[in-house]
Amino acid sequence: QELPKINTIIEHIDPDMQALRSVEDLARKLAIKTTIGSFIERGRAGRELDLLMRHATGVSKAKGVAQYAKILLEADVPFILVGWHRDVYDIWLKELAEYKPAMYTGSETERQKNESVRRFLNGETNIFILSLRSGAGVDGLQFRSSTIIFGELDWSPKVHEQIIGRLNREGQKEQITVIYLNTDEGSDPPMVELLGLKSSQSNGIVDPGRQFEAKISD
Repeated sequence: QELPKINTIIEHIDPDMQALRSVEDLARKLAIKTTIGSFIERGRAGRELDLLMRHATGVSKAKGVAQYAKILLEADVPFILVGWHRDVYDIWLKELAEYKPAMYTGSETERQKNESVRRFLNGETNIFILSLRSGAGVDGLQFRSSTIIFGELDWSPKVHEQIIGRLNREGQKEQITVIYLNTDEGSDPPMVELLGLKSSQSNGIVDPGRQFEAKISD
């Protein structure tokens, strides 16, 4: 099946700086450890710093992501909202409670996940909250939606591709729109930079003769 090129939109979200400032001291100490500690200490500090900053960044922009999501909800556009941290989901659930979001993350049982899919496909809700690392084996979402919002990022571009693949598959009749809501603070800038590098490297390995194509955005 020939599908239209994916429409990629990157939007800037203003973060809640208080959430980022609350981890500044700890982040500074961990950053120092990554440069002066032993090999094991540097590795552990680096992992802790990554987890700390990704969580703080996700929380800091969660309300901004929810406000953006409301624009689509008020326009009656069904979409998948992608995140990673439980605290971020909690903010989204609170801010978007009136729209009765469906949840498909690591916190739900198989039965609850199946119910979430049913609700979304039957039009009982227009918002399907999906974890970055969940969704294996899920099919049918492409019959209901063609829009994805990434409220949080993953270090691997392949994870993003797998999420997009939930909609970009047989049965999809619309152009896929993928919206990345990023901030200029916290962990987003280095992640965006590295994701671009990883993507270009993997393209060269998987298809060495391929010419790079520019993303399109309306």
